[in-house]
Amino acid sequence: MKAKVILNPYSNRWNSNKRWSEAEAALIKEKIPFDLAISEKPRHIIELTREAVEQGYSPIIAAGGDGTIGEVVNGMAKASKSKDDQFGPLGILPLGSANDLVDNLGLPKDLGEAAKVIAAGKTRKMDIGSVNGFYFANNSAIGLEPYITLKQEKIKSIKGIMRYLIAAVQGIWDNPQWNATIEWDDGKYQGPILLVSVGNAPRTGGGFFYGSSCRPF
Repeated sequence: MKAKVILNPYSNRWNSNKRWSEAEAALIKEKIPFDLAISEKPRHIIELTREAVEQGYSPIIAAGGDGTIGEVVNGMAKASKSKDDQFGPLGILPLGSANDLVDNLGLPKDLGEAAKVIAAGKTRKMDIGSVNGFYFANNSAIGLEPYITLKQEKIKSIKGIMRYLIAAVQGIWDNPQWNATIEWDDGKYQGPILLVSVGNAPRTGGGFFYGSSCRPF
């Protein structure tokens, strides 16, 4: 079957667009037949993915970062006939800033090696989460993490993990305050919070890891 590559040219401050020729060469070298779709606006990836799945493309290859992967997963969900359907297969060309999910899954960040993984065609199942009808593959959070994410989006002159580190310092310095009511299977908490994150693996947004004191309720 022919693959569909969904490219997010904006990922990593347009760096993914600059590296597309490298990614394309890697796919061609591994003899992976594919068509390309390029996102033109926010959430466009979701619709491009839905159309690709409905047209029978397989696998769907996300060319971008964690945000790109998240939108591809949501496009797959929109194309499914029921909430119990399995999505995929999904391939990843890591062109983002942090590439957290790629590291969490132990996948290569080198584009040539990533193309080899896709060409091998070996798949494994993974969980996905859902918040207010929107699916996530890596993690979803409230509090400091999304606050920092919004701050790093405004930093234009720095790329990669350093941008997240600077935004994190700025966010902590701002000292934002939140209160929440959180309920889980055998307990409840009500009061101030700094960060609540739910994820598939220890590494969360922007290359940060949960410490030993950051445990699920």
